[in-house]
Amino acid sequence: MADFQRDNFRRERMRSGHSPMSPRTRSERVGGSRSRSSRAGGPGKKKKSGFRRFFTWKWLFLVLLTSMLLTVGGCSAIMMTTDMYELDNIDKIDFSTSIYAADGKTLVGKIGDENREIVSIKDINKVNPDLPKAFVKVEDARYYEHNGVDLYGLGRAIFKNILEGGKAEGASTITMQVAGNVVLKNREKTYTRKLNEMAAALNLERETPDAKEKILEVYMNYINFGPGINGVQMASKVYFGKDVTKDKLEPHEIALIVGMPKAPSAYYPYGGEKSAERAKKRRNVALLQMSKSEGTPPLITEEEKEKYQKMPLGVNEKYLRQYLKPKGFAAYKDLVQKELKDRYGLSYEDLDNDGYKIITAMNPKAQQAVDKAMKNDKLFKNDEGEKLVNAGVTMLNPKNGRIVAIGGGRKFQPASYNWALERKNPGSTIKPLSVFAPVVELKGYNEYSKVVDEKVDYSGYSPQNYTKRYYGPVQLKEVVYRSLNASTVKLLMEEVSLAKSYEFATERFGLPLTPKDGVPAALALGGLTYGVSTVDMAEAYAAFPNNGKRVEAHAIIEVRDSEDNIVQPDKEINEKNPKEAISEQTAWYMTRMLQEVIENPNGTGHKYAPLDDGRPVAGKSGTNNDGKSAMFVGFTPDMVTAVSVFNDTIDGKQGKAYLTGGTMPAKIFSQVMSEALKDSDPKDFKKPPGVPDPKPPFELEKPKLDGYYDPGSKSIKLNWSQQGGRVKYEIWRGEDGQELQPYAEVPGGSTSFVDNQIEIPDGDGGFLGFGGKKKVYRYKIIAIDTEAKIPQDARVDSNVIKITVKPDKKEDEENNGGEDNAGNGDNPNGDGRGGNDPLGGDTLGGENGGNADNGGNADNGGNADNGGNGGRNGGNGGEDDGGNNGGGWFNGGG
Repeated sequence: MADFQRDNFRRERMRSGHSPMSPRTRSERVGGSRSRSSRAGGPGKKKKSGFRRFFTWKWLFLVLLTSMLLTVGGCSAIMMTTDMYELDNIDKIDFSTSIYAADGKTLVGKIGDENREIVSIKDINKVNPDLPKAFVKVEDARYYEHNGVDLYGLGRAIFKNILEGGKAEGASTITMQVAGNVVLKNREKTYTRKLNEMAAALNLERETPDAKEKILEVYMNYINFGPGINGVQMASKVYFGKDVTKDKLEPHEIALIVGMPKAPSAYYPYGGEKSAERAKKRRNVALLQMSKSEGTPPLITEEEKEKYQKMPLGVNEKYLRQYLKPKGFAAYKDLVQKELKDRYGLSYEDLDNDGYKIITAMNPKAQQAVDKAMKNDKLFKNDEGEKLVNAGVTMLNPKNGRIVAIGGGRKFQPASYNWALERKNPGSTIKPLSVFAPVVELKGYNEYSKVVDEKVDYSGYSPQNYTKRYYGPVQLKEVVYRSLNASTVKLLMEEVSLAKSYEFATERFGLPLTPKDGVPAALALGGLTYGVSTVDMAEAYAAFPNNGKRVEAHAIIEVRDSEDNIVQPDKEINEKNPKEAISEQTAWYMTRMLQEVIENPNGTGHKYAPLDDGRPVAGKSGTNNDGKSAMFVGFTPDMVTAVSVFNDTIDGKQGKAYLTGGTMPAKIFSQVMSEALKDSDPKDFKKPPGVPDPKPPFELEKPKLDGYYDPGSKSIKLNWSQQGGRVKYEIWRGEDGQELQPYAEVPGGSTSFVDNQIEIPDGDGGFLGFGGKKKVYRYKIIAIDTEAKIPQDARVDSNVIKITVKPDKKEDEENNGGEDNAGNGDNPNGDGRGGNDPLGGDTLGGENGGNADNGGNADNGGNADNGGNGGRNGGNGGEDDGGNNGGGWFNGGG
């Protein structure tokens, strides 16, 4: 066998794994000095092994060619099948998002088409020719060079994004923006959306006569320039009060307008200081672009750029109020827009032209009640004038957290402040959340539990009550309905603790507090760093009528896209699985006490908060120390309403009204609740099954002390009523005009005490009981509750009694029952008691003499023959006489 045949045989056998021959060594091969690499055609070149042998240039070329063909084919298919609206009919198509009430019929409002004025580019060019040019300069410098898709710009953007490691810049041309936001029929957010935009853009420029001018005109009329502001005409009016077809725009004004489409919400000039600062920076970037010569000639010089960049924005909110008129339920619509962004990730730009359908929880009747109250000047009357006082309102269903109505302000302006969502200090409305509910939940307090309202001082913090007085030991419900500051702080610091209070307010009730708010002034009196909104407070208070469960406040029930598909939120609401904030018992006890705020004549909400039909209602007022703002939060079993009233600044004028929670906020609360619930049946608050009603705690009573001198045992006997084993008694005694002093102590449950340590005077009792020697003792007892938590409630003094002790009786006087004691002659007693019944008295009457009702004569004890019928006809016993009413001094009576 030839060598090469033998080698081939060996290789085949080795591949099969059954070679009977061992491989030949290099020296055995013919021409042993030649290497395999030499035979293969080059020095040092090794043949690839494993999967690497498949990666050849031919293979890579084939893959790339196939991919390119597939891409071209796919893009061609997309371009051929892209469904578009005709550009000439754009103004007849409604792309706006529609928002509906809970009934699915009542239109709350639209997003995207409600504030737009169509203007032609021809009319714009007559007065402001630099405006369209500036859009091209800033948004798409190669606009007149590409055919809808800027491949050069696209490649540059991709390269830059790779270098930046993320999304550094986009590559959408003006045509692509019009295609994506206006003319595409399929507006689904999918991976093919960008390809659809590109296809639509190419088709637009290919099929539309005078395409560039027409596309630019549509762009300027349909692009968004901020919340509720669509098109350049509305933008120019809202920001500068100018009509683009009549009034000349300054270069810095043009720059602000053309710079906004990149991020309208972020650059919104009326969105607060930070937003205005971003708008100014963006305007200055636009001015820089306008000064460049790239693509098209510069619109301003370098000097003009420097000049205009130093100028203020020049916007004025009076134009916002003048041109951006609210339509429909504007404040509620604003709430929905914010929730769409927070929960669904849908920005205003997404909603502007994508035709969503939103179903909300709005109750038209409740919303109309709120709107009516916001327009009622009588509710805002005060000495300072009502024009500078504003308000925010939130109404929600406590069972599911759905917001049924919103009050964004007395003159709510779209794209401005929604005062229902703005933070204000809650004042004392925070107390039920941060102090009262925690002390009930953690310490077992109820409405009857005693608290001492007195001056307190915690490291220099010493709050006063609103009335500038202290009330001493009071029940917890009085602390609540009077809104007592001192005793609230005492509960916070000595019973709840700052840490637990902060936990309840934030984690359990969901208030957006900051760590700086973990101090007494914030947690007990509501002096917060940033405050809370009416939505926050309504959500928190809803736990009380909802048996302790808290559901996140929300307005949106369902979102559907333009294809009628349900859009799932990024953040779910716990409507079906509410969080337990407090126990059912705590919720019930708090509801009872918060009813007292309105029902008790001394309650802070008693005057203005009751509803017109008298249905059960509970709530709490809150007043800030400076009187510049106030709140009232209240509820029925099926509705919670939070009202914030504050001094506003309008056109540079600051309101100066002094506001309290029990006045304006309570009035507004009463009106909106009465209107919203007018046709519904009143409901009582229902105690949860298995929850006991709160029981009054043991209350120490003032003892009623009685006593007498017993000559037989030569002791004084005291007695009083029973108060239970937890009450012990101190005996206090004084004699002969001395002050009372602690004398003895008896254990709990005692009802009597015998004093054997008394002095019996020597000698007689004097003539007819007058002028004789005697000893006078005075007594009182102090009842002490051994389980009392409050020192002031632990001790109660009895009445003071006086007992006179006189000398023992002489032998010859004992037959008459004693010189100074009436009695029956047949059976004399020296203890002041009568003889045998029915003759003579049968009970002790005063210190001496016969019975007060039945006593006999002082000198004649009275017998069956002469004493008269002491029990029926005898005189009244006096202090030293047997009595002389029924007969004379020497006769027992008639």
